[in-house]
Amino acid sequence: MSVAVVPVEVRKDGKAYPLGGYLRGRDRWRAVNLAHQLHCRDGLSYRQTQAGLEDHGIRRSLGQIHSDLRRYVCAECSSHG
Repeated sequence: MSVAVVPVEVRKDGKAYPLGGYLRGRDRWRAVNLAHQLHCRDGLSYRQTQAGLEDHGIRRSLGQIHSDLRRYVCAECSSHG
């Protein structure tokens, strides 16, 4: 397992945001794939999926997780209709 360190900045609202914008390429695919594994295969809620991603060094908002799960279809999703 590899761990990526993502530099963040704390903004006025008190939340930490990653520097450098959006995930691209392999990092994005890895985040989407892992979100599907946690949510679809393991049956975790969105918040549990978010916590699971953070355990793997990936910080994603609930809205982005929802978008990733709806925009990309995994084998588990396609088997459920």
